[in-house]
Amino acid sequence: MKFRKFISTAVSALLIMSASAFPVSAEHYSSGIYTAPFGSRLAVSELSFAGIMPPVSSVDEAAAYMRQCMKERQAEFTVTVPYNGYIDEDDAVKKMLAEAMKETSSGTEGDYLRFGMKGYKYGTAVRGGNITIIYQMFYYTTAEQEKAAEIKINAMVDHFSIYGRTPYETIRAVYDYIAENVTYAEVDPNEEEHDDLSIFSAYGAAVNGVAVCQGYSQLCYRLLKDAGISCRIISGTSRGVRHTWNIVELDGKYYYLDPTWDTELGGSDGAFFMKGTSDFDEFSSKITHIPTYDYEIIFPDYESAEFKSAYPIANSKYIPPRYNKGDVDANGIIDGRDATAVLSAYARASVGKAYPFSKEQLAAADVTGEGMTDGNDASCILTFYAVSSVGKADDIIEFLQNRT
Repeated sequence: MKFRKFISTAVSALLIMSASAFPVSAEHYSSGIYTAPFGSRLAVSELSFAGIMPPVSSVDEAAAYMRQCMKERQAEFTVTVPYNGYIDEDDAVKKMLAEAMKETSSGTEGDYLRFGMKGYKYGTAVRGGNITIIYQMFYYTTAEQEKAAEIKINAMVDHFSIYGRTPYETIRAVYDYIAENVTYAEVDPNEEEHDDLSIFSAYGAAVNGVAVCQGYSQLCYRLLKDAGISCRIISGTSRGVRHTWNIVELDGKYYYLDPTWDTELGGSDGAFFMKGTSDFDEFSSKITHIPTYDYEIIFPDYESAEFKSAYPIANSKYIPPRYNKGDVDANGIIDGRDATAVLSAYARASVGKAYPFSKEQLAAADVTGEGMTDGNDASCILTFYAVSSVGKADDIIEFLQNRT
């Protein structure tokens, strides 16, 4: 399959806006248009906003209001904040958006909003030391689609018990689910308009099961952030076209994830899973990841000292836990906790839900070698624990062989 990604168009253009839309005492007006890096070109047209300037808010209050409006996919909103500290109106417009999209603990904020925005138009008016900014927003999804995504994501999280695992196993479960269940949407990289914008979103990935890399990365970000695991979406190029991937934190270091490319390789082989700076691109010299920064204030400078300090990337790939037979929690000890974990997993599977185990854990749990994990395995593990506790056995495989 040919690797293709959607194009980027980042533009700024002056728009004409009637000054009468603002109170006549306003000192200065401006307007503009911006298209997000993974968006299609927006038509430049006349903007005319009417209404009364809202009361002055602090930057934090205004950002919180904007954040909520964006989460609700509101098409238009207005804020007024002190004008001091900004270079000009354009600077204020972008910095307020950046503040609204700053990282929080929520998977539906931060980068989720940043990469959910197709573009925006704006108008400004400066008066009495304050600036009023009117935003007209364009998103990849509707409010109804976001609600559908939430329902689907909640059901998926419950079915796979994604959040009832260790941080590593949570990351593995999220990655495997996306790589194995989302199909890459082939699009023409020369097209500027797309009939189905949902392919650029977590909604497309989760609900429709079809997305481009932006949808993969956004879904990965949302699932991991909501699990309490720090994650970011990185924008750049790969194979000479626009691409996005993720970084995720584990044990104080960040690692690269690219479920899109693993999907292209046929599933969750892990070629781009939990890699460091030295081995992220080791799979092929033709597949490299180059972060880019050409979106000014709204997107982070991924190569800056500030970003690298906040998100230190490990030098090499993460070494996963080693699961031996019977030791499903990989702590080096086979005990009652392992038996309890196996029994709990079997109980979930018995009511139609997925085992909350990785492939490696399932193999470790299947101590009877029957090709499935069930109550017999839990019973054998518990029996071995009882015998080993009094010094009568020290190897579960040998113990089980002697029992048959």
